[in-house]
Amino acid sequence: MMQPQISTKATPRERTDSPDEIRRDDTKAELGASQEINHHGPERVRRGFLPWLCLVPALQDPRHYTPGMNRGLTFIVAIGGPVVPLSSGVLFPCLIEIAEDMDTTVSVVNLSIAFGSLSVAITPLWWSYLAELYGRRLVYILSFLLLGVFNILSAISPNIGMFIAMRLLGSASSASLQAVSAGTISDLFETRDRGKAMGAFMLGPMLGPMFAPIIGGALTMHWSWRSTQWFMVIYGWAVFVVMVFFMPETATNLEENRHQHRNDATSPVKKALYFLFKPIAAAKLLQYPPILITVYYTSIVFATYYLFCVSIEDTFALPPYSWSPVVVGVAYIPGGLGLLFGAIIGGRWQDYIMARTARKEDRYDDKGELILHPVDRLGENCLFAGILFPGALLWWGWAADKHTFWLVPLLGNFFYGVGGMILSNVTMTMLTEFTPKNSTIGVAVNNLMRNSLSCVSAIIAQPLFDAIGTGWSFTAVCLFCLLSGIPLILLRIKRDEWSRQMKATLGSE
Repeated sequence: MMQPQISTKATPRERTDSPDEIRRDDTKAELGASQEINHHGPERVRRGFLPWLCLVPALQDPRHYTPGMNRGLTFIVAIGGPVVPLSSGVLFPCLIEIAEDMDTTVSVVNLSIAFGSLSVAITPLWWSYLAELYGRRLVYILSFLLLGVFNILSAISPNIGMFIAMRLLGSASSASLQAVSAGTISDLFETRDRGKAMGAFMLGPMLGPMFAPIIGGALTMHWSWRSTQWFMVIYGWAVFVVMVFFMPETATNLEENRHQHRNDATSPVKKALYFLFKPIAAAKLLQYPPILITVYYTSIVFATYYLFCVSIEDTFALPPYSWSPVVVGVAYIPGGLGLLFGAIIGGRWQDYIMARTARKEDRYDDKGELILHPVDRLGENCLFAGILFPGALLWWGWAADKHTFWLVPLLGNFFYGVGGMILSNVTMTMLTEFTPKNSTIGVAVNNLMRNSLSCVSAIIAQPLFDAIGTGWSFTAVCLFCLLSGIPLILLRIKRDEWSRQMKATLGSE
């Protein structure tokens, strides 16, 4: 078997290391070489969960993988990324069928999506905590294993209560993926390349919204809505196998984190309490204005996605369109294409703006390399997207309300996807850089707020449309989104002051 190529030459990197990170390296040295060195490669180590099963060796510094290997590992985490949008997206075209089969209403069936979103909001705090202690590989493997189990139980649910409960647990199982995957990208790539890499990774999660409704509609037409859950079992366990054999451990500070954990939790009772309550303390990150503003705006953008999804079903499944489930699924494609396009251009665009800002402000270190800050990513890209996506909401709302030719509202869906993905790409990348020592924790806090709002969005969507109509509903949402973008301008203006405060306490880049 050919061994993966490993680059032994360290690449130059921007000076983003803080004194805290330097002390972290010293701490790791003091802890001793507890990791077993594999002498078959100059930098290989035995690290993470079941390392002997992984065919790709772990490295002391995962940024020393060859570019081709980095792309391969990014692809692996990207194929796991669609699991959350897939699990809810396959249900959107068959909400009416589920309601009829279980003798309930569509609003009650929507609770399976809403509560799933709520579990995706909360549980990443604990998944991220586990990842920082025991490694990202363990979390990947455990998540996809449990995902398959709970989707089997969803598929055989005899009533709506059990279905909602299993959907909640299945969503909790898969909730780790976005936070932990973002941490993996942060492990693998330098700051100057991270936006482009995050854009490539986000292509995976964005395929979920594009294809999930089509898959869900087709499966429902040929078999029943229960086949959508069996599809998720097959998908989840296929990715599980890939993770077991091809995803190495990339976190490099596990020994330090476990050492700190042992010092803080000295008895079994303290360890249990520490595990239960320590992740909740991560919410304290919201005391920092850059993190609070970034998380808040990301949450607003994400919550509107659920309004869109419910509105598509509400619009095209009923007269005058009266589309079948599979055709309703096709109606989600324009939005997915918009997300795909936004992911492709958004990553490179933000990296370009970041480097341009540093050059303009003449920020160089002693080696002549650019000194980059997370907020440098905010520029004309966010201004463009911050106007485009609320405008697309307004477009969709009134085109759907007036039952125009089907292409007209779907064009609005496309532009919404472009704007929303550009913004999400920027904010997700910034969050990993605001908390470089625990990159998954920052993303988990983001998931907490954004999925909590999405839960509310999924619950109120149908009653809101019934009460005031699609047009006025999206008009109100459009105005709210425009106003919500104002704090980003403040973040750009006060970035130097706030960045100094965060760097002193969090070691931000």
